[in-house]
This record gives sequence, structure tokens and C-alpha cells, in this order.
Amino acid sequence: MSEEKRQYLFPDEDGGEHLFEEWYSYVSERTGKTYLFLEMIGNPEDGADDLIICEIDEYGEGDDDFELSLIDENDEQTWDELETALKERMNDATE
Repeated sequence: MSEEKRQYLFPDEDGGEHLFEEWYSYVSERTGKTYLFLEMIGNPEDGADDLIICEIDEYGEGDDDFELSLIDENDEQTWDELETALKERMNDATE
């Protein structure tokens, strides 16, 4: 029996909302943080991101005791690491 993937609702700039599903979870050895790769469910609109990456900020012991935050666009070291993790994940999926 496969585990059901978590879904998240994100607002867009136009006041709408888009549903995303957890696609891949990555734990960085460098930062010790967990990052979620989220894939949009349904058909993304033109120009919409169909894959976003968020950092998990945990603040409690419960399953829902966390917040998702966007990664600082100037944090090049983290973005490089996540890009490498994504490429490895894609390679694993095609093998």
C-alpha cells in the first residue's frame, strides 16, 4: 500500500490558489534542513511554476507543526545543492 502524498495550497499573485503535491523530500547534510520539491497538480497556467522548492521550518512535535518557507533567491550555495539533488533524482527516475 503506497503512502498518500501530502498536498499544499499556495496563493498566487492574482489572488488565486494552486494545489501542489509533495514530489521529493531532500535533507541537506550541509545545512541539516529539509527541503520539499512540490509539483503542481493539474495543468499549470502559462508562466506558472509547476515545480517549487520550499524549506521546512519545524517548530513542534506534531505532524502539522511546521511552516514552509521559500528559499532566499540570493542563497546560491543552497540553490546549487538543490539543483544537484534534483538532477540526481531525475537520473534515478530514468534508470
